[in-house]
This record gives sequence, structure tokens and C-alpha cells, in this order.
Amino acid sequence: MIETGFLDLGLGEVLFGLSGIMVGGFLRGFLGFGAALLIVPVLSIILTPVQAIVILMIIELPNVVYLMPSGLREFDFKSISVMILGMLIAVPVGAYALVSFDPKMMKLVISVIVLALVALLASGWKFKGQVSTRVMLATGIVGGLIHGSAGMGGPPFVTVLLSRGDDAQRTRANILMTLNCMSVMSAATLFAYGTFTVSLIIASCLSAPFYIAFTAIGSRYFRQAGNEYFRKAALIILALIALMVIYSNA
Repeated sequence: MIETGFLDLGLGEVLFGLSGIMVGGFLRGFLGFGAALLIVPVLSIILTPVQAIVILMIIELPNVVYLMPSGLREFDFKSISVMILGMLIAVPVGAYALVSFDPKMMKLVISVIVLALVALLASGWKFKGQVSTRVMLATGIVGGLIHGSAGMGGPPFVTVLLSRGDDAQRTRANILMTLNCMSVMSAATLFAYGTFTVSLIIASCLSAPFYIAFTAIGSRYFRQAGNEYFRKAALIILALIALMVIYSNA
């Protein structure tokens, strides 16, 4: 086995992980979501869940910086402040579970979460009741727990924010700011728990250009040839990856 010099991975494992990051970046650009749903389970096959999520958090930071200005111009702080409060409470709790529980068990938990979120996204379900302050707070707590423990708390936030009935620009800005805040909180929490190592930072910095490039490619492809069939195919791929992780840890 050819050693890469960090993370005790062979060349084949590095290429496998990098392929997952690139495909995840493409999904991020094409669908607007899906990066975490793909990257975390793929990297969890060759790394621990903690290492997988730390890499995801670091490579996502450039996107956070890039998208933050447009979100700041349009978002409604009063509307999402309660949701952000729920995140502040829940993200550290989820992250504590991530770093404390057995890695093999966390891989299974992450895979089950992926399957549940894929089912939610595939169903097209929307919250039909009144999106009250309590609902926003509960969503912040649930999404924060999922993101802190599995790095993929976006779908609950997106589902509820889309159900509010705001105009398209305000909805997009609220989603951007909520997800950006969640990413920053999670990265800061994992850093505080001492999970950021030199090897993970180096691996993330080497992977980030591929992630960003494929995010741009996915965005360009969507504008030129986006279609609903690809979205369905992507969800099927995500479900298959989650099942593969479950099988490998059975």
C-alpha cells in the first residue's frame, strides 16, 4: 500500500475520499444541497466520523465566506433569530455526542440520518401548519443536534424556511444565513473539542480546491442542463451510499 504521509491512508483510499468530495461539490452546486449527505458517509468509510465531519466543515468555509455578503443584504434577522438560538443550544450537544460515542455506532447513526433526510427531500413534504416561534425554535434544536452530531442539519431548516411563504429573495437569504451560522457554530464547537489536527487541516486545504471547482461545475451544469431526473438520481445515489456504510459496519 502506498502511504500518503498523513491520516495513515493509502493512495486508493485518498482517491476514493477525494472522489466523494468532488461529487459532493457537484451536488452542492447543482442541487444547492447534498454535499454533506454524500461526503460524510463516504469519508466515514475510510476515516472516523469526527475526521469526516471536520474535513467537511473546513472545505465548506470558503463557501460560507463567499455567500455571506448576499445573505446579509436580504435576510430577516427577526424571523430566524429564534432558530439560530435553537442551534446555539443544540449544536454543542450534538458535537459532544459525535466526539464521545463509539465511531462505529456513529457511522450507523449518520447513515440512518442520511436515509431519513433523503426520504424527506424525495417526498417533497412541506410544513403545512403555522410556522410559529415554537416551530422555529424546535427546528433550530433538531437541526442543530443533527448537524452537530452528523454534519447534515440543513434539510430540516430548509424545509421549514421554504414553508414560511416569504418571497424568493428573502427565503434564499434566510436559508443562506441560517446554514452559514450553523456551519460556523459547528466548526467552532469541533475546534473547541480539540478535533482539528494538523493532518486534517492539511487534508482539507488540499481537498478544498477540488470541492470548490466541482461546486462551480455543478452550478454551471444546472444553468445549462438542469433537470428533475438528475435530482432523483442524486437522491438514489445518496441512499445507496448510506446503505453501503450500514452494510460495511454490520
